[in-house]
Amino acid sequence: MGWGKRRKLGCEIKLLLFIAALLIAVAVLRELGITIQDAMEQMLGQSGL
Repeated sequence: MGWGKRRKLGCEIKLLLFIAALLIAVAVLRELGITIQDAMEQMLGQSGL
């Protein structure tokens, strides 16, 4: 039973790390003056859509 609890904790830690990384990425993009929407438009423009 302890193993299942430990595995669940591992998943929660991974989720928290993912959320933290996402927040950091958004903060960095905002610092550079680039919004997510602008980045998406650039990607779409580069792929020729």
